[in-house]
Amino acid sequence: MTDGLMFVTCGDKALDSYRHAVEALKVSNNCYPMQTIGRDYGAANKHASRHAKTSLFDQSPYDRFIYLDADTRPRENLKPIFDILSDGWDVVIAIDGNQDDSVFWHVDERERNKTLEEIGVKPLQLQCGIMAICKNERTRALFENWHSEWVRYSGEDQAAFIRALYQSPVKVWLLAQPWNGGAAIGHNWGALR
Repeated sequence: MTDGLMFVTCGDKALDSYRHAVEALKVSNNCYPMQTIGRDYGAANKHASRHAKTSLFDQSPYDRFIYLDADTRPRENLKPIFDILSDGWDVVIAIDGNQDDSVFWHVDERERNKTLEEIGVKPLQLQCGIMAICKNERTRALFENWHSEWVRYSGEDQAAFIRALYQSPVKVWLLAQPWNGGAAIGHNWGALR
């Protein structure tokens, strides 16, 4: 079983931010192989980076991988996340700080309304900027549906992820806020926009 880290680096800003993430990984004793994708998707833009992110499954050479946005700064060792995958979980992901009335606040209104209508409940919003994946048939189906759902609107990726999750259920372990924008992994949201 091979473990590794994946990043999307569309554009110079993302590539520069990725270099800072690599330095943070070294300081926090994370010695995993790393791969970046997205440079072949063209210049820095949201469309290219979301396309790359929703295509991670096929582009990752690792059996289990942790995806980190380029603007993250890991402060803790990531081994506990790989340990969760070893225990049989398919996806490890952090919850988003925006819930209830602010769920999908950043998503186009048409897509947000359609998502809520299609799934029939106000979902728990998840933060796709940090997630761990165990490659198997369940997660392959999830990523195929995630990419298809993202293509429908070609906007943000979080509502598309929730729609895909409802179509392709997997075993999900939820990480608390410190693992995305907190003490364990810092996140400079919006730094690459």
